[in-house]
Amino acid sequence: MIAVLYFTSQTASAVDGIPCDTGEHVRTGDHHYHAHLQIIWHGTDVNVPANTGIPPTGNCLYWLHTHDTTGVIHIEAPADKDHGFTLGQFFAVWHQPLNSKQVAGVPIAGGDQLVVYVNGQRYEGDPNKIKLTAHELIVLEITPPLIDPPPTYSFAQGL
Repeated sequence: MIAVLYFTSQTASAVDGIPCDTGEHVRTGDHHYHAHLQIIWHGTDVNVPANTGIPPTGNCLYWLHTHDTTGVIHIEAPADKDHGFTLGQFFAVWHQPLNSKQVAGVPIAGGDQLVVYVNGQRYEGDPNKIKLTAHELIVLEITPPLIDPPPTYSFAQGL
């Protein structure tokens, strides 16, 4: 597994419209759901770091964050604030690039291709615009080799 470092900001200011709140939004009526992100580089899994979107001070959490290295993205926002969050916003909170030249700091070099899957189906659009929905499975694969069909993921009970 390849580890990608988590860049942390010393401030907890909003990132791409995503604020850092003092608690998780898990009350009835809040937007609380999970998506899964898997990044594969030349057949090797790239680690989505634990605590992405949780500053080291621990005094707040961004509405898009991780708790562990499983790739599960927690989407937790107040009831009146579901903006149709996107994968691009998660990468912005992570402070990592998602473009035609690199994915989370992993280069897309000559001869490589970024292949994107959403829920097992090939996605041809801009990956930054992928909407994060409940139990969405997103695979970003830098090829070769191409793993087709893409890997799947089973969410733990309660997620």
